[in-house]
Amino acid sequence: VMAMQPEVLILDEPTSQLDPVAADNFLSVINKINKELGVSIIITEHRLEEVIPCADRVAVLENGEKICDCEVSHLGSYSKELEPIKDYLPAAVKIFSGFQAEDCPVTVRDARNALQKIAGSKTFEIKRELTPKPSDFAVRFKNVSFRYDKNSDDILKNMSLDIPSGCIFAVTGENGAGKSTFLKLVAGILSAYSGKIEICGKKIDKYKKDELYNSAVSYLPQDTRLVFTKNSIKEELQNECADEEKIKKVVELTDIGEILDMHPYDISGGERQRAALAKLLLKDTRIILLDEPTKGMDAEFKKAFAKILCSLKDDGKTIIMISHDIEFLAQHSDYCSMIFDKGSLCVTQAKEFFANNSFYTTAACRISKGIIKNAVTCEDVIKCLKENSYQLS
Repeated sequence: VMAMQPEVLILDEPTSQLDPVAADNFLSVINKINKELGVSIIITEHRLEEVIPCADRVAVLENGEKICDCEVSHLGSYSKELEPIKDYLPAAVKIFSGFQAEDCPVTVRDARNALQKIAGSKTFEIKRELTPKPSDFAVRFKNVSFRYDKNSDDILKNMSLDIPSGCIFAVTGENGAGKSTFLKLVAGILSAYSGKIEICGKKIDKYKKDELYNSAVSYLPQDTRLVFTKNSIKEELQNECADEEKIKKVVELTDIGEILDMHPYDISGGERQRAALAKLLLKDTRIILLDEPTKGMDAEFKKAFAKILCSLKDDGKTIIMISHDIEFLAQHSDYCSMIFDKGSLCVTQAKEFFANNSFYTTAACRISKGIIKNAVTCEDVIKCLKENSYQLS
């Protein structure tokens, strides 16, 4: 696009499928294009933590109307007019607006400096209970290797991984690490050339035709257009399930009532994501595989989606989720593993994983690192400061 020497560059969700390091590099280039070449840049985004520090102005749209339009620096003066967009605000503003109404830092760097000034030489620690070691596993990989062509390099090599039953399990890693390939192996879409894969205690190659998909595994691909074959969302759901009452419940749960009569290709990416999720929820499988499920989701539906995941977990389902949405994973997953160097790093509790990571971590963790040990979410930081009677100023 830049070869065309544009005066205005318009980017639609440019970081939605980038890993944290790649997203940071991409935004650095965009920032340079704006500052050094004078190109005006308009970005639509749901993952705002890294985008807002690069921006001059921020606008929020709702139902076709602009509900907020202000300078980025104005976000630090938290007021009633910002209440409708509180879920979109950077972690720095979320943390400090819990204690003060104005002059909140907006960037991670400014928030960290402010927190360091408050704490001085003192440090704090958030204690977490250790989860008992699991004994029941939904998915087991033992020395699994896969390549797409017999003459190509391995995508995954001697990978071993045990995923506990009845949990929300997050898988992360850089772009091209093999995360989607891993999920397709679990779904039975791809077959490993060596190693052993067990699904619900049974070797994957021992499942009869369609048995794997009808009872054990359901799969939401990264490109949700692949799951649609009918001319409307309603037809898609009716093709999946004959129980109208069950369909009605899922429609309400995923908030897709207004798009039921529309063609799957005539709706937004976020709406299509919710519609694909509705199809998947109509299947009653023990394991649910989600590839970048929060891509295109707004902050409000992410909260509803988190409740759906927790409800599925309470019903004994195992959710395996691949995502670059670190903030969402840190808040809602139970365990996490990273795919790196063609294999899986050790499985750890999600909060422990993100608290001890330098790049794959949350803004709240970066703000509080070295000051509040084990803080991962904004709620962690606020709670710790309140418990220690610190008022931010």
